[in-house]
Amino acid sequence: RDAARRVNLNPVVEVADGPHKLEVKNGNAGDAIIKLRDAQTKEFALAFFVKANESASIPWIRDGRYILQFAFGDALASDCRNFVNLQGASRAPDDVVFATRRTETQIMRQHRSYTLYRVIDGNMRPEKIDNRAFADD
Repeated sequence: RDAARRVNLNPVVEVADGPHKLEVKNGNAGDAIIKLRDAQTKEFALAFFVKANESASIPWIRDGRYILQFAFGDALASDCRNFVNLQGASRAPDDVVFATRRTETQIMRQHRSYTLYRVIDGNMRPEKIDNRAFADD
């Protein structure tokens, strides 16, 4: 039963010539909101909506360590950061780190891509969080 709750959240790190980018593919039947919070202060950094079975990306993430949260729900609330009826919220167990690296000839930035979908042998066990903690901006 515990294995059935796993989500396959596959990070892909690429070298990119430009700002850091976060992409989320939503393989679930329900719409999702993705949030990043500063890992140290827990302050809200950004949120974006990903429709069921679609993807969305944010191409301007700053260097930092973030908490990746995601939630599913029905109708988008007027603040565009939450659902009217939140149907459950989770977070990735490990922080997401974006760090610019420099060599003699390159400035390397990251593109992280995550896919949210339920699989029995998923490679990440999301941690359930209180709906209020997700909604708190």
